[in-house]
Amino acid sequence: MQNGVLVSIIADTKVRANFDMKATDLDGWQESGFPVAESGIGSVLRYYPVVDSTNRLARVWASGGGSGSSASRMNSAWSEVAPNGAVIIADHQTSGRGRQGRLWESSPGQNLLLTAIIRAQEPLLSDHVARGMLPLATSLAVSATIATFVGEGDVSIKWPNDVLLGGKKCAGILVEASVEDVFLIGIGLNVNESEFSDQVGALATSLLLHTGRRFDRRSVFITLMEQLNYWIPKVLEKGAEDVAATYTKKMAGMGLPITLNTSSASVQGILRGINGDGGLVVEHNSSQKVYYSGEVSLSHVLFE
Repeated sequence: MQNGVLVSIIADTKVRANFDMKATDLDGWQESGFPVAESGIGSVLRYYPVVDSTNRLARVWASGGGSGSSASRMNSAWSEVAPNGAVIIADHQTSGRGRQGRLWESSPGQNLLLTAIIRAQEPLLSDHVARGMLPLATSLAVSATIATFVGEGDVSIKWPNDVLLGGKKCAGILVEASVEDVFLIGIGLNVNESEFSDQVGALATSLLLHTGRRFDRRSVFITLMEQLNYWIPKVLEKGAEDVAATYTKKMAGMGLPITLNTSSASVQGILRGINGDGGLVVEHNSSQKVYYSGEVSLSHVLFE
């Protein structure tokens, strides 16, 4: 177990700060059966039954802002700035979203929906972390978590950070910059989701759908925190070489034809991996080019 021993906390239904089920109320957190870590990512945990977006609440917490009047914020624990590694987790999101503003589907109480707040210790790392390696390191943590429960054979990563299980999307990651040198790592991991809408049903899966078995979300959460505490420091401490090497081995479509749809063009070529900054390397007409944004379509299926 890396970076601290995980300690269980007692699950109870005691409501703090007059919880009123408002998805926009930052003070409405409860204790839960999810465990907290002694240090690192997950050492401070706030759980909500329902929110609009864990990333949105994390952004407010990261800047030390609360909801309601100035007086109520002064009396609230949320008036304090969130420490490095703080996590918001929810059973349901009313406005959850993924990359490029897409809505994230998740039935209440079935999956893991969370955001971790990461504070870069060196300002010079900011651009490098935000645009490149931090999303990739997160995808390695998520893929290792899934592999712990289903085995590694069917787990892969579609650049930059869609985690696939049996060729279908099982987890998505949204990394956003917040206040200076602070990054929000939003993760949606499909654990016990039993059905999806027609729009995404052919493209998405869950641990349950893949294996036919239900899983204890707390156990999955524990493993995810362990893996985040292993992979994220490698980027923050300038040890991204391991991230790049391991990520390349996990990439879906390596050496195969792909289409990369960017905001300005559709590029076809052979996937050759990533460079040191996390950019996608595509070979076209015997030359290689690096791309830092876009949507990858593998030859046999387009993942949304």
